[in-house]
Parts: sequence; C-alpha cells; structure tokens
Amino acid sequence: MPTLQRSEIVGLVAGFGTTFAAFPDLLAILRKRAPANMRPRMAAIMGTFQILWVYYGLLIGSRPVVAWNMIAVIINFMTVGAYFYFMRQERRRLSLITGFAQRSRPIRPQVGGDLRAPRTSSIWGV
Repeated sequence: MPTLQRSEIVGLVAGFGTTFAAFPDLLAILRKRAPANMRPRMAAIMGTFQILWVYYGLLIGSRPVVAWNMIAVIINFMTVGAYFYFMRQERRRLSLITGFAQRSRPIRPQVGGDLRAPRTSSIWGV
C-alpha cells in the first residue's frame, strides 16, 4: 500500500473543504424537491472547469487533486441535473393546474363589446 506524503495529506484536507462547498445546494434542492432560487449556471461552470482540474491532476500525478475534483464534478453535475429535473416537474405541475383551470372556465362571448381586456385606471383615476 502506498504511503501518503505530507503534501498529499494537506491536499486531501483542502480538497475536502472546497469539494463539499457545493454540497449544501444539492441537499437543498433534494430536500425541497424544487429548484428554489437556484441557478444552475454556476454549478455547470464549476463542474466543467473541475474536469480540467482532474486532467491537471492526472498530468502531475496528484491523487488528491484527481480524487476531490472527480467528486466535485459529480456533485456539481448532480446539482444541475436535479435543478432541471425538478424544474421540469414544476412546469408540468403548473401546466396541469393552469390547463385544468382554463378548460373548466366557461366561455362567455361578449355581445357587442371589445374582446380586449378592459382598461384599468391609474391611481389618479385617469
């Protein structure tokens, strides 16, 4: 079994902190089952560039760099995937609700009136 050098131990500890910094976003999405106030762009960008860190770790032969960035790539892309999955579920749910509400409302044509929405007055009554 290979032994770890001091620099690898420091790398493992530092990598743990930076890798799991994105984990609370993933947990929040999974707990709420909704993409509440989350934008997937940051996680997608981080995941993409962490792939380069994995490649860099392979080039320099650093196990901590490769290991932690592989985990970070998985976490970030799971966050992006969860965001789009729950966003799709939410849109589907809303379309069912609004579609049902639109179908259940009777259609009453206006006789001799304008079909546009009525004009609302401003706060000054004009």
